[in-house]
Amino acid sequence: RKQRGIKQEELADAMGVSRQTISSLENGRYNPSVILAIKLARYFSMNVEDIFMRRQLMKNKKYTIYVIEIVIGIIIEALAFSGIASDPSVLTGIGSGILAVGLVQLFRAVRIEQDPALKKRVETASKDERYAFISMKAKEAAFAIYLIIAGVVSMTALILGYEREGMIAAMSICLLVILYTIMFRMLAKKY
Repeated sequence: RKQRGIKQEELADAMGVSRQTISSLENGRYNPSVILAIKLARYFSMNVEDIFMRRQLMKNKKYTIYVIEIVIGIIIEALAFSGIASDPSVLTGIGSGILAVGLVQLFRAVRIEQDPALKKRVETASKDERYAFISMKAKEAAFAIYLIIAGVVSMTALILGYEREGMIAAMSICLLVILYTIMFRMLAKKY
């Protein structure tokens, strides 16, 4: 686009998308639908493959996130055992969960890097639109199921007189909805 002196707005109008979509495509933050990819290829009289060569994610960035998760889990575990909380079981559970997620993700990333066949399968799956759609639907279902379960637990606990537990379950619902709203807005700006 830049080589041909075409502005993002012009290309967006020609493709029937927003300028932000073009920007996200150029920055590698968004993968186009098949239809948009073909439209772009025809517009520039090029092959789709020539336009959309996938850049590998920076390995260091991925590993850094996993190590940070592990460190946070260890810090929370240390706080639990230090006696800072009257009931350390909550901190222990949170710390163990975060630590386990970080370790599993780190182990998985190392395993993928060391096994070429597995790496190819993972890369193919990550580029597959059907896989992305299924992943999105699974996350939506998990979100909805969690909200229902937490709501039932909250109401049951409150009815049975367990106010603290009921309030914790209710706050977890609120926190999840707030996190969803924040992430939606952040991702809408990014993509």
